[in-house]
Amino acid sequence: MVTPKQREYMAADTTFAAEIEMFMDYLRIERGLSENTLSNYARDLRQAADTFLDHGRASFTTVIYAEVADHLNRMRVRGLSSKTISRRLYALRSFFKFLEAEGLLTENPSSKIQPIKTWATLPEVLTPQEVDRLLTTNKATNGDPYGLRTHSILETFYATGLRVSELADLTVQDAHMDVGYLRCIGKGNKQRLTPIGAWALEPLAAWIENGRPRLAGDSGQPWLYLNRGGGKMSRQQLWKLIKDCAKKAGIERNVSPHTLRHSFATHLLQRGMDLRALQEMLGHAEIVTTQLYTKVETEHLKQAHRNFHPRG
Repeated sequence: MVTPKQREYMAADTTFAAEIEMFMDYLRIERGLSENTLSNYARDLRQAADTFLDHGRASFTTVIYAEVADHLNRMRVRGLSSKTISRRLYALRSFFKFLEAEGLLTENPSSKIQPIKTWATLPEVLTPQEVDRLLTTNKATNGDPYGLRTHSILETFYATGLRVSELADLTVQDAHMDVGYLRCIGKGNKQRLTPIGAWALEPLAAWIENGRPRLAGDSGQPWLYLNRGGGKMSRQQLWKLIKDCAKKAGIERNVSPHTLRHSFATHLLQRGMDLRALQEMLGHAEIVTTQLYTKVETEHLKQAHRNFHPRG
C-alpha cells in the first residue's frame, strides 16, 4: 500500500493529472459536455488513479487488466451502489478508449470488464394517487412567493420529467408558455424542447408574474427558480424541497426529484406512450436507457396480477 508521503511524491511525478486534463479538453471541446459532467469525470478518474498509484503506476497508459479489476473490487468492498460503480467504470472505459484512439495505449485494460448492471432494484415510483396528494397538499393557497415557487416546481417536475440539474438551469427565457414548451439543456450540452401541460402552466405563470419578482428584486438574475437570496436554486436545495413536500403530504417513502422523473416516465408508459417519444422527452441518448422503464411497467403488471388474480 502506498503511504501518504509516497503518494504525494508519486503524484507530483506522474502524468495522471496531465492525461486527465487532456481528456477533459476533449470532452469540453469535441463533445461539448457541461462543467458539472466534466467535474464528475475528473473526480472518478482521480479516484481510479489512487488505486493505480497503489500498484506503482505513474500513468494510465501502463495500467493492466488486473489493476482495473482491483479498482472495481475496491468499489464493491466499499459498498458503493451498482449505479455509482457503473458510472465510474463508464468514465474509466471512455478514458481508455480515448487514450487508445490517440495512439497512447496499445491494449485497453478495461476491454474485458463487462458493464455493471444497474437498476438491480426498481426505482421508487409514486402512484398517480400519491402524485395527486403531493401536488394538492403543496398547492399555493395565497400570494406567498415561496408557496408559489414550490407549487410550480412540483408541477413542472412531474409535467416534464426534467432532471434536477435541467430544472435548476432553466431561465425565464426558456419558458415558452404561449406554445406550451420548456427549452432545456440536457446531458452532453444538448438542447431539447419538452412539452408542459396546462396543469403546470397555470402555477408557472403565477410564479413568474406574482412570486418571482419579489425574490429577484433588482438582481437581474435570469434563472427561472430563485432561492431566498434571489440567486439560482441549487440541486441540493431542490432535493430538500421535494423531500419536505413529500413529508408534508404524508408520503413515507424516499421521494426525490428523480422519483418524480421516474413517475413521469412510468405513468406515460402505463397510458400507452410510444417508447421513442418517451426517449426524446427524457433526453436519453440511447433507447436502451428508456427501455429500463418497461421493466418498471412489467413489475407493475405483475404486482397487479398478484393482487387480483385468485391464484396470483
